[in-house]
Amino acid sequence: MVYSASQAIVLLVSLAAGCASSNSALLERSPGEAMVRTELFFGLDRADGPDVTDAEWQAFVNEVVTPRFPAGLTVLSADGQWRDSSGAVIHERSRVIILLRSADAPKELEQSIEEIRKTYAERFKQDAVLRMDSVVRAAF
Repeated sequence: MVYSASQAIVLLVSLAAGCASSNSALLERSPGEAMVRTELFFGLDRADGPDVTDAEWQAFVNEVVTPRFPAGLTVLSADGQWRDSSGAVIHERSRVIILLRSADAPKELEQSIEEIRKTYAERFKQDAVLRMDSVVRAAF
C-alpha cells in the first residue's frame, strides 16, 4: 500500500499517540513506584592523549559519582559510535552510568548529575557527556 505524505504523517501521529497511551497504561499497571531513570554516556577516547584508563575511570566513579549517589548506581561497558563535525563515524569504548531516583527527588540531585557531566568533560577533555532521562516504574 502506498501512502501520500499527509496520510503517512497522520499514520505516524496515530501510532505515536497509541504508543504513548500504551506506555502510560503499562506504567500504571506495573508494580513499584514512579522513578526517573538517567543514563549518562561517557566516551573514553581523548583527542590529544591516551584513552581514559580503567584506573582513571574507577577513580572518577569513586571520587565524583559515588559521593553524589551513595545509594547505588549501575555502570555498563559499551562500544559507542558517533558522527563528528566532518562527517566521519567515530568508534570508541564507552561507559554508561544508570541512575534511578524518586520522581519527587530533591532538585539537588539534578545539580549533582550536571556536576558529574561537567567534571568528566573537564577532567578528560571531552566535548560532552550524553544524558538521557525517562520515567519508569521500579520495584525492588
